[in-house]
Amino acid sequence: MSKNVHEIVTSEGFTGFKNGDTYVFTYDATPSIMPQSPLFPNAEYQFYDADFDGEDELLLNYYRGGPKSCASCEIYEITDTALVLKVPVEWESNWYAIDENTVFDPEKKMICDYSESGMFYWADFYFGVDDDANYHFLYYIEHFLNPTNDSILTDTIY
Repeated sequence: MSKNVHEIVTSEGFTGFKNGDTYVFTYDATPSIMPQSPLFPNAEYQFYDADFDGEDELLLNYYRGGPKSCASCEIYEITDTALVLKVPVEWESNWYAIDENTVFDPEKKMICDYSESGMFYWADFYFGVDDDANYHFLYYIEHFLNPTNDSILTDTIY
C-alpha cells in the first residue's frame, strides 16, 4: 500500500473504490530521516542501485508496512522479460526488512538493517553483495541494555 492509497482509504467518508473513480497521486521524494539511507519512505517506488552492480533496481514501497510501522520496500531486478524479486534466504523469514532506516554502503558493498524489540534490545544485521549481485548474510550485532546498572552488553555473531 502506498502513502497515497493509505490516505485515501483512511480518509473520512471512504466507502471503497468504485468503477470510474479518479485519483491524483503525488510522488513524494522526501528523504529518510536517517541521513545514511537513500530511500524515500513516502514514495510508491524508486530506482536505486541496491545491489551495487552499476544498474538501478526497482524498489516498491509499502507505506507503514515495516517494523514499528515504518515504510519498507521490496527490491526487484529489472530484466528484459520480467521483474525479479531479490532477497537473500535470510530475508524470507520476514525477520529482516529493507526499510527507511536501512543503510547502504556502496564502497563496502554492504547493507545494514536495524531491528529493535522495545527499549532494552536492538540489533544490527549486515548483508554483503557478491560479484554476481547476490545478497548474503555477513553478521549481526545484538545490544542489550541492562537498566539496573545502565550498562550495554553487545554480542557479535558471524
